Amino acid sequence: MTTGNEEQALNIQGLSFGYTKAHEVIKDLSLSVGFGKITGLIGPNGSGKSTLIRLAGDLLKPRAGEVSICGAPSNTKEAKNQSILLASNDYLPEFLTGLEYLRFIHHMYGMECDVHEVQRLFSRYQMEHRWDDLMEDYSHGMRKKVQLIAALLVSRPLTMIDETPNGIDIEALINFEIDIRNMARKNHGVLLCTHDFSMLERIADFIVLMSHGEILVHEESQALVQAHGSIDAFVKAQLS
Repeated sequence: MTTGNEEQALNIQGLSFGYTKAHEVIKDLSLSVGFGKITGLIGPNGSGKSTLIRLAGDLLKPRAGEVSICGAPSNTKEAKNQSILLASNDYLPEFLTGLEYLRFIHHMYGMECDVHEVQRLFSRYQMEHRWDDLMEDYSHGMRKKVQLIAALLVSRPLTMIDETPNGIDIEALINFEIDIRNMARKNHGVLLCTHDFSMLERIADFIVLMSHGEILVHEESQALVQAHGSIDAFVKAQLS
C-alpha cells in the first residue's frame, strides 16, 4: 500500500461520524486507495459502507478526521473536480434525455461532451438509439448504466461506486468489468462497494471488509482467495 497523500487517489485518516453523539456509524477509520488500483469495499448491510463513501465524497461532514482526494481536502473544488461518486440509488433527472444529462455532467467538470463517444457507450451497454429518450422512460437497469457511462466519460483520477452495478444485465456487467479495469490501467483509483464477490475476485486489487463502522481487514484480494478459496468463504469466516 502507498504512503503519503500525494501518492494516493483517496486518503482517509481517523474518520469518525455519527448521526447522533450516542451512535457512531464510522469509528476512527483510516483507508487509502492508490492510483491504478481497484479497492473492493464489502461488509454486511449497516456496516457503514455507504456512509463512508458519502463522507469521502463530502456529502456528509465527519465528526473527526480528514479526507483528501489526490492530495486535496475533500471539501475543496480541486478535490471535487478530481473525483466522481456514483450513488446506490438510480435517482436521475427524469425531465432530461440521457444525452442532455451527460452533457450536464461534462459541464460540471468543465469538459466538452463528445456525442459520438456517448453514442458508442450507449450502444456498448445495450441502449442503442436511446440517448435522445427522456430518462423517465428508462428502466432501473438503464439508469444504472447511464451512471456508469457518466463515470467512464469524465474519467476522473478517483471513481467511487456505491453498488451502482447492481441491477444491470450480465452483458453490461461484463463490459463494466472490462471498462473499470481499463480505467485502473490508466492509473486511476477506484473504490467499488458491491456484494458481488465473484466480480471482486476478478477485478479488485484490494479488499476492505467493514463491520460496525470499522475496518476488519484490508488485504490484497488474491492473497485472501489463496488463503480461503474465495472472498465469500473469507467473509463467512470473518463474520461467523
